[in-house]
Amino acid sequence: MLAHTTVNGKRVRCYGRTEVVLSFSRYLRNGRTCLRLMAVEDGRETEPVAVCTVNLPAVPMAENEVAIKTWYENVGMLGWLMDEGVVSEPQHYAFFAGVFIPVCCLLIRDDFVF
Repeated sequence: MLAHTTVNGKRVRCYGRTEVVLSFSRYLRNGRTCLRLMAVEDGRETEPVAVCTVNLPAVPMAENEVAIKTWYENVGMLGWLMDEGVVSEPQHYAFFAGVFIPVCCLLIRDDFVF
């Protein structure tokens, strides 16, 4: 039932026990894709639940690639994004600040339902 629910034209998904929608924007520094999960309450987007990506300006990446934040509150994020069909399996890893960061292909341009 939840897969058919939309908010602002975006598909509502469950992240843990929270209903969320994907929010796409661009990092100001270099224009790369920033992906966030926004909570949904009473049929509207309310507040950020998680920032799914991390900006790595010094790391070469293709236009359709995103670096997924997988530490602290984002443990499990990569698997969830893959299960939801948002990103591919990691294409390579970037090493930054002592962490290997998975770099994946973004499989959808935005989350609008047609």
